[in-house]
Amino acid sequence: MHHVLSRTLKDIVCRYKSMSGFYVPRKGGWDTHGLPVEIAVERELGISGKDQIETFGIAEFNRRCRESVLRYESDWRRLTERIGYWLDMDHAYYTFDNSYIETVWWLLRQYWDQGFLYQGHKIVPYCPRCGTPLSSHEVSLGYEEVTEPSVTVKFPLVDEPGAFVLAWTTTPWTLPGNVALAVGPDIAYVRARQKRGPNEERYYLAKERLPQLEGEYVIEKEFKGRELAGRRYRPLFDFIDLEKLTGKKGYYVCEADFVTTEDGTGVVHTAVMYGEDDYQLGLRLDLPQKHTVDPQGRFTAEVKPWAGRNVKEVEKDIIAWLKEHGLLYRAEMTTHSYPFCWRCDSPLLYYAWKTWYIATCWRRTAASSGTPGRSGRTASRTGSRTTWTGRSRETATGERPFRSGAARAAARTAASGAWPSSFKGRAPPSPWTFTGPTSTRSRSPARSAAAERAAFRR
Repeated sequence: MHHVLSRTLKDIVCRYKSMSGFYVPRKGGWDTHGLPVEIAVERELGISGKDQIETFGIAEFNRRCRESVLRYESDWRRLTERIGYWLDMDHAYYTFDNSYIETVWWLLRQYWDQGFLYQGHKIVPYCPRCGTPLSSHEVSLGYEEVTEPSVTVKFPLVDEPGAFVLAWTTTPWTLPGNVALAVGPDIAYVRARQKRGPNEERYYLAKERLPQLEGEYVIEKEFKGRELAGRRYRPLFDFIDLEKLTGKKGYYVCEADFVTTEDGTGVVHTAVMYGEDDYQLGLRLDLPQKHTVDPQGRFTAEVKPWAGRNVKEVEKDIIAWLKEHGLLYRAEMTTHSYPFCWRCDSPLLYYAWKTWYIATCWRRTAASSGTPGRSGRTASRTGSRTTWTGRSRETATGERPFRSGAARAAARTAASGAWPSSFKGRAPPSPWTFTGPTSTRSRSPARSAAAERAAFRR
């Protein structure tokens, strides 16, 4: 019913404009979005994920995906005729055709020449099973209430033995990627002394979050967060030091305006590659940027005890490690809303994804200042730039073909300023030579408004 309703509304508008004297091309089109097709074909073949696709063979997999998207074409034709929808189905466009793909490359080249295309990281909701980021609309389709472990962790201060900064997180898998602790500069913090087993320890946390402490305690000192800023602490794990791996300063307390006292301890554990606030803070302070999780959602080789294992499955082991090394204050089960992939039901990770982006605010900036757009074509940070989707999907099929060697070669060719040999010395195709759904020119025979009105009367 959704398709019938939406197509009827489209047809009403187009017919009205045709009968009002406008020329309205009616070209059918097949938006062969790669990922849903891939998942359907994977299920048919009994395989799963990028590695198994590559083992099966990308060329053969692509062929089956192309067959799959045309499987129901005859059904669509019958539906189109049954509802009386005016549409040219005999000269339809397909987004997997080379003519369409070349037009997309042409458009990207225009952005490149104007300096609007750049490479950088962006925190995105990412599905490690599908190997692709999701849009905000897609994320909204998959939220579920889950109950999983949260931890309050003790970060040992370098200059004060026996003293710890307490930080709370619902994502223990991000702790190996920790590089800083964020506090609110104007929030009131305390140092509390408490006996834990045979030891007497001191804890730093927000005054409003003192109920997080278990048992009796004594407040020794009260101060603003800015007084805590700059103090160094030791990395939680003795097998990974991101400061040494990247050569950038990390593992210190810093000020941030996103810190609140609504939950946790008033101290935010910061892993710059796994959260938007974290990433922006990392850019501002030039904190270490290094992934401890690979695109398949597994810990990298630097996280030695759990290298190669899925991060969500390892969280209990991380908690056990912290407890064994005296760095766990409390672990508890917390119920909260968490996003899952609407396609495969895998839990999403907020992940710093390196890809190409189109900077949409540079045009506005240039227009307001009277200066041309920037010419820089690569960037390691986004700063205040507003970005558009860029390369928002990574699939094996031809529409977004970055999994194939040929596509990667074409990308490198375009980046070098040259054009693929398929253009054979001619100018890149203009978007107006492609007869897509919004084209004002068409290679199919033109139909006058009078002819359309006559056809409608018949």
